[in-house]
Amino acid sequence: PPHPPPRGGGGRGGAPAVVCTARGCGDALARWALYHVRCARFAEAHAYLDDPVEAEDAAKRMRALGLRAAVVRAGEEEQEASSGRGAGEEEAEGASRALPPEVFVVPCDSALRAAWTQQRNWPKLAPYAGLKDGGRRALEVQARQELNAAHCATRCSARGVGWLLHVDA
Repeated sequence: PPHPPPRGGGGRGGAPAVVCTARGCGDALARWALYHVRCARFAEAHAYLDDPVEAEDAAKRMRALGLRAAVVRAGEEEQEASSGRGAGEEEAEGASRALPPEVFVVPCDSALRAAWTQQRNWPKLAPYAGLKDGGRRALEVQARQELNAAHCATRCSARGVGWLLHVDA
């Protein structure tokens, strides 16, 4: 059954969203998204994944819990969000094409790292965002979290989301 509309007004305008950065969370991340979208009634949840290999599995776990989840890569946001699916994904059984994703899974890949350089906080965080793990992860977790939240805020603002809560441990 459909859940009540998010607090904060009709549609996305003024509605809240939540963002986190995660790695290796499996079912816990899917439950995090389920809680924030269904229980706390956030309009959207955004999960930025340090390991891009985990993105498809994370979205699949979220869809198994009844969430409309899509893998969205930096630079492809508008195309992916309008389809409600991530790149190369088949439409989930019973999912409606008319409904946008509730959960956006964003892999930390070269496209996202390039998008980081366009954020206002980049000059301050650039010294801490050098890469390790063969160029896959920024050195400092706090730098990744802050850059991901800034990227998410830019995306949310463009779609009319009114509030963004950044939740990281």
